[in-house]
Amino acid sequence: SYSYSHSYHPDEWITYTLFEGATPSASGADLDVVLEQTFWEGEYKLGIWFTMPTDLGSIGDWNGLLGRDDGGHPYPYFNRDGLWFEKQNGPHPQAAGLELSCFEGGASYTASVYHYLEGGGDCFDMSVERIGAEAPCSPVSWCYDYDYDNVPLYAGCGYGKEDEV
Repeated sequence: SYSYSHSYHPDEWITYTLFEGATPSASGADLDVVLEQTFWEGEYKLGIWFTMPTDLGSIGDWNGLLGRDDGGHPYPYFNRDGLWFEKQNGPHPQAAGLELSCFEGGASYTASVYHYLEGGGDCFDMSVERIGAEAPCSPVSWCYDYDYDNVPLYAGCGYGKEDEV
C-alpha cells in the first residue's frame, strides 16, 4: 500500500493527495492527481507512506516510487544502498540518501522530501519515520540543480507501470 501527498507553497501551503491505495505487486498504478510542472519546480513537501518488502534483499538497483514512461521526472527510488531522490534518467549524483539499514523488512514508513530553492538551485531535506516508532535515521540534506523535463504519472514504479517496481 502507498499514499503520496504533495504540498505546494505558492503563497500558502496547499496539499494534494497524488495517490492512495495499493498497487499490484508487479506493477505501478496511475496517480489519482497529476500535477503540472510548476508544482515540482517551486517549494514543496512530498510525503510517501509505504510498507517495505519482507525481504530487503529483493530490492534491486532501481525500485521507483514515482514513474513515467519516458522519465525526466522527480524520482524517489530505492536501491541496494537505500532511498534516494533524483531525476529519472539522471543525473544520479547520489549526493545524499537514507541508508537501507534505516529500514526493516515488512515495516511501514513515511518518507518526507522538502524541496526548496537556494541560490537558484534545487535543495532537498529528506527524512523517514517508522509508523508507530521513532525515526530510525537522521535526516539528510543536499543541493543539486536538477532540470526536470516531465512530471510523474504513476505510483509504485520508475518508468512505465511494469518497470522498476
